[in-house]
Amino acid sequence: MRAGLEGVRGELPPAAFLECDPSLLDEAEASRFGVGALPASLPAALEALAQDDAVHGWLGPQLYDAYVGVKRAEIDAAGEMQLEELCRRYASIY
Repeated sequence: MRAGLEGVRGELPPAAFLECDPSLLDEAEASRFGVGALPASLPAALEALAQDDAVHGWLGPQLYDAYVGVKRAEIDAAGEMQLEELCRRYASIY
C-alpha cells in the first residue's frame, strides 16, 4: 500500500503491466519489468529491508527496531527445527 501511495504522491508513471508468469521471463525481459527474485530466507529478507532506505524510512525507527527484533527472535526460536516441525509451528500460530 505504502509503495503505491508514494508513487501516486510522487506522480510516478505506472510500472509496465506484466501479463505472464514472471518466472518465464528471460533476463532482458525481467530487467525491463524490474522483476527479480525475492529473498530466499528471513535473514536475507531482513538484510534487504535494512538496505532499502525508502521502506526502512516508512516504518520509523521505533517500529523498525521492534519489527526486526521480533523477526530475529523468530529466527532464533526456529533454530535447528526441521521443515515439517517449522511448518506445524507456523500452522498453529496462523
